[in-house]
Formats: sequence, structure tokens, C-alpha cells
Amino acid sequence: MHYKKIFLSGASLLAMTAHASADPIFTPLTFLLFSAAPVWIAPGAIYAGLQLAAVGALAAVQSALAPSRPRVDPQDIKNTRTGTEGPGRYATGRVRLAGRIGFGNTTGYDIYRLIFHCFGPIDAIEEYYYDGRSITVESDGTVSSPPWAKPNGSNMFVQSKMGTGGETVWPQLKAGFPALVDDDFRNRGIGQTLLHVRNPGTASERFQTLLQGGIKELEVQARVGKFFDPRDGQTRWTLNGVLQCLHWYRLLPDMRDDLIDFNSIAALADDADQMVPTLTGTAPRCTISGGWEGNLTTDVVLDMLESAGLEWRRPPAKLHTFKFTEDDPVSELTLLDRHIIDREFAPEEAAKRPNVCRVSYYSHERQGDLAEIDLTNASWARVQSDISKYGEKEKHYKLPFCDNASQAQRIARRLFWMDRAQKGLVRTTFAGRAAWGLRTITVEVPDVGEGGESAFVKCRVVAPMRMLDSEGVCEIPVAIIPDELKVPWNPAVDEMPAPPVLPELQYETDIPTPAPPNQATVVQYPNGTWETRIRFTGGDAGTAEANYRYYPDENPTQWAAMTEYQAGSTYYAYVGTNTNGLKAEFRVRLVDGDDVGYFSDPLIVDPMSVSNTATGAPSVTTSEEIGDPIVVATWDITVPELRAVKVVVEEETGFGGSEWTVIATLDDIRPGITRQVHKDYNRSGGGSTVNWRVASYTSNGTRGAYATGSFNIPGN
Repeated sequence: MHYKKIFLSGASLLAMTAHASADPIFTPLTFLLFSAAPVWIAPGAIYAGLQLAAVGALAAVQSALAPSRPRVDPQDIKNTRTGTEGPGRYATGRVRLAGRIGFGNTTGYDIYRLIFHCFGPIDAIEEYYYDGRSITVESDGTVSSPPWAKPNGSNMFVQSKMGTGGETVWPQLKAGFPALVDDDFRNRGIGQTLLHVRNPGTASERFQTLLQGGIKELEVQARVGKFFDPRDGQTRWTLNGVLQCLHWYRLLPDMRDDLIDFNSIAALADDADQMVPTLTGTAPRCTISGGWEGNLTTDVVLDMLESAGLEWRRPPAKLHTFKFTEDDPVSELTLLDRHIIDREFAPEEAAKRPNVCRVSYYSHERQGDLAEIDLTNASWARVQSDISKYGEKEKHYKLPFCDNASQAQRIARRLFWMDRAQKGLVRTTFAGRAAWGLRTITVEVPDVGEGGESAFVKCRVVAPMRMLDSEGVCEIPVAIIPDELKVPWNPAVDEMPAPPVLPELQYETDIPTPAPPNQATVVQYPNGTWETRIRFTGGDAGTAEANYRYYPDENPTQWAAMTEYQAGSTYYAYVGTNTNGLKAEFRVRLVDGDDVGYFSDPLIVDPMSVSNTATGAPSVTTSEEIGDPIVVATWDITVPELRAVKVVVEEETGFGGSEWTVIATLDDIRPGITRQVHKDYNRSGGGSTVNWRVASYTSNGTRGAYATGSFNIPGN
């Protein structure tokens, strides 16, 4: 039997890339429902009927698009499952993914697992994890992390395809399993990783270390998706929540580009990129990440919109767009008393209103889990007066695509207080038709202000307007925007800390976790080549592993290995990469045989730069091998500075130090490594004295301090 099944039945990636030509399913009624706050039951019987009809209409749409879709749970995309059959996996933004094992088999000592992560395209993989631990994967797929690395190779290889649609069969699988795999096993459009483990054999001491318990779970930290940006017409990966929501909205059934107002969305994308204050500094206003199993449905897009703090809008006779749902929005229309037939406002019974707010979000701090933020000390999240009278009535808001704790709390405050808001129904003349498609209106209420003047109440439209043509009446369900939302958000007071960062999977080790590297720099050798270097302190382990990554733009490369070496109690590492002017991160961990410690916190340098500060004098010792008639002089030279790239050894040839002649130039110096220079001298006459000096140089040729000395050449 050949493996020809396409991964994750029930969805067609190629079909999703084409624009549908049918009319959109979003009628004014259903469209308004999508972007309104939760529907409420009004005291009037007429509105009760409207509510049932509206809910029924929305339910019909959702049933048609997603008949069996569970609510989005980010944990779904972190579970490893077996088999090519089952619901599809989608992801967006920056996510941690496990996958579905679409193929697994063994030939000889070679074990293979093909893991399907999600529908592509994947923009980049930032990090690999095996059995919960980060591993370093080189460009050829070799895993260079211990305990997998070995002299001249490795026992593990990891390679990925990004799901761009041009995938072909894995040659390793076709060659290793010709009876099972042929050219049709391409799995196009699916982000996938081939895990290849080379069994060292049960007789090997490495067997228990590498394969005890069998093959473990492989995960990736990935940037998923390519999103169209109407600001410049480019398609690229981004965390921008507006652009991601636009992307998935365009893929919904029956949606067409000619129905979308790209110009207004472009302006909103700029707003999403704006940096806003947070408890710990600043962050973009709107980002999203996450994933799900099953088809793309309106419910999924609704979760995205809510997680982004957005709502879809389609003003009458205009194109689809969306807006940020503000705490205290500007009113779009004022309904004066002369146009209002009556108004009914009735707060929900206090005993039934939520008085404790909880919120969970897609937490990078918790490795992509839906994590809850502790709001115990957030005054806005607890209504103590109600709690004292009626006990705690919790409302838990789950934002499965919101990937920022500050953003999640801003959204949760608005949802919580609007759920507590006073609801009502405003009945107007046909003048109320002007409110069609609007979200925020002001309602005049006469004879309630001081001195009997009118009060103007700002309301949010929470469900579709109903027009009764036979009666000449418009009915507008509203909720009064609470005063609590008119107080601007203050992150220093209102925002609570994000959950603590979850460390990698804990495992027993006696190896200490080292401190972060204490220095990093980039140098350029005289021949023009570049090198990035770090210095760090070791421990009692036998050796160390150093990793680095850098940011060619706002996103990091994958963690990669450096070449480590030790000089006394100090470790150094280098890699032939030019990081000059770029942000870079470095981390280290200690290794003792097959036992591996934890990575240090990263050293972050932003930006990396070449230092041309003059170096100090090198450490130099000399020795002379006395022969006849030749004396061999040796200089042992060590430089301590990371910035040194060259050493020049000179001897005095003129009287009184007036002239110096270069004995040797070493153009590839690294710190901590002792280099030798030799020179032969002829014994003659009554002997002579050799005066010498040695200096190191930085990338631009800046000379450092001299180390000086002399030795005697005996006569013959």
C-alpha cells in the first residue's frame, strides 16, 4: 500500500487561495450580529421575538459553516497525534506547534517520523524542541546539541518544509521505504518536519541516553502565515492583528475582495502597529497568534476579532471594513427627543450580573498555552460592593488569539463592564434609520438633568435594528456605556503582570545553569571576513554549548551553534557570521558527557558593533633553544580582548630603538588562544641582545599597547 493520502481531510488549501464569486453570506442582519456585543433579552415582548430571530439566523450561518466545530483551544495544535486522517490544523502568527505523525517507520538503524505541523505557508522556524528541550539544528539538518552530537556527525537529523505548495516526496523516505512511499507522497501545502534518528545500537553506551523510552515529541516555534498588506501591496509575515484578521476573513466562504474597503483597513493597520504604554514598557497596540483544529469558520474569525479588540463594520451601501472597539468611542449619531417615541432602560438584576472578571489569552510566556492572568489586585476586575452582597459571580473571558497580556486585559475590562452595563430599547420614528450600521449613538433623555434640562446618554448598539414599516417605528437595542469605561486605561495602575515564563521541561541534572555570556562583539579580519564572538564563564562540567541568533529584521533567525573553546576557567565561542549593526542574542549551557544542563538566560545586544578601542598589551613569554650555530627563539603570545584580530611581532634593528623590523604578523588571532612565533638567529662573535615588542590590533587597524622584552644570543 502506498501512502498517497493528503494530510488532514476536510479542507483544501488550494481552494482557499482562490476568491469566491458568489454573493457574500453576510447580510446586514448577520453581519451586525457578528460585530455586536452579546445579545440580551429586553423587557419588551417585541424585542424578545427579535432576539430569537437574530440568534436563530446566526446559528444557521454558524451551523452551515462549522457544523461540529468546538471552541478554539490553542492546546490542540500542541498535541502530537498519529495518522493522516483527522481535522486540519491551522495556525497564525508566532506559535508553538507539535503535529500529526503522518508517517513513521524504521529501516535498519534509521528511524523516521514525518510530522505534519499545520497548513502552510510557514514563514520560518525559530526553534526546535525535542522532548520539551531546545535543540540546535544546523542548516543541513544535523542536530548539534548534546547528547545527540558526536565526533564527525550526529545521531539526530531534523529537516523541515514550509508548506508553500511546491513540496515533493522526501527522498530519504522514498529510498528507505520503496514499497510504501512513492512520488505521490508529497503532502503539498503542509508545514512538515522529517525527524531522522540513527540508532547507535543496543550494545552502545549511548543507546540508553538517546532512545530510552523510544522516540519523543518534536515541536517547533514557528512564524506561520503570509499576510497581504494593503498599505504597500506586499505579502509577508507579521504579528499585526488587523492584517491577520483581514487574511482569514478573505478566506471565508463567499467573501470577495471587491466587497472589502482595503483603504480603511490600511489605515487601521497603521493604528495596530502603534506602540502603546504597558506595565513593562511599550508594545504594539494589536497583535494576535494562535491556532486551531478543524475548518476555518466564522466562529474562528469571531474569536480572532475579539482577541484583537476589533469589530467588523459595513455601513449602509458601503464596503466591509473593521474598527477597533473602543472603551469610550466617539458617538456617531445623536437621537434627539423629538425623534424618540419611547425608551426603556432596565439594569440586569444585580445578583445576576458578573462581579469578578477573569481572562485567559494565548501566552508566549506559557509556551503557547491558554493562560490566565491573575487579576486579584486589579480594582476594575472586582466589584466589591456586589461581591459583599451577592457573593462572587465570575465571568471568564477566553481570548485564544490574543498573544499579549496587556492587550488581553484592556479587552477584558471593556467586555466585563459592558456585560454589567444597563441595557435598553430605544423606539424611534423612521429618523432612527440613520443609526443603521452604526455602533455608538447618543440618546437624549429629557427632564433628568439639573434644572430639568435634557441629559445625553452615550450607548452602544448591541444587536441589529428592527424596522416596523407598518408602524413607522425603528427599534434599536442598546447598552449604556458605563462610567468605568470613560476612565482612560492606565497600565501602571490597571494592568497586572503577565504569568511568569514557564521554563523548559524540568529534568534531573547536577550541572549548574551558567550565567549569561558576559561579552559579545563582532570583528572583521584583515582579509575582510567577519566573525561574531562571545565570552562566558564555565563551571564544573566538561564542556559547553553556545548558541546564537540574530535579527535581520524585526524577527529572529533560528538558534544556531557556535564553535566553543576553553581557556582556563573562561569559555569563548565564535561563528563566522556578520552581525554588525543587528540585534543578536546568545545563550550557553554546560555539558558533562551525555548529561546536559539548562540554557542560561540570553545575553541580548542591540545592536552588535565593532569595537576599535585600543587593546592592552598581550601576554608574551619567550624561550630560546640554544644550538650551534643556530639559536631558535620562540614567542608565546596570548591576547585577552574579544576585539583583537591581529598580532604583530617586531625586533629592534636600529640603534637605540630607532628602527623596528617585523618578524611575524598573525592575521587570525582569537582571544585566549596562545599562538607561537619562531625565528632562527646565528651565533656570532661575542653574542648579542635582541629587543622585541608585540602588539595586537583591532578590526580597523588600531594598534594596542606593546608588550616588550629582550633575550641574549650567546657568541660562538
